[in-house]
Amino acid sequence: MKGKLDIELDYINYKNPDFENKSKVHDWKNYVPDNWAKNWNEFTEREKKIIAVLCSGQADSEEWD
Repeated sequence: MKGKLDIELDYINYKNPDFENKSKVHDWKNYVPDNWAKNWNEFTEREKKIIAVLCSGQADSEEWD
């Protein structure tokens, strides 16, 4: 049985994200600080999941005119 965190991560490539290729709108990678992105592989899998979900929430709440 998947937990809530895992369900949210189904559509996010949090394990090996391409921080060099970000979409301008609604992309969670835009909310990851540069120094975290550069050292992404230093985070544990759990830390990556948490960061990805939090940043995804920010990206999903963007409002554009």
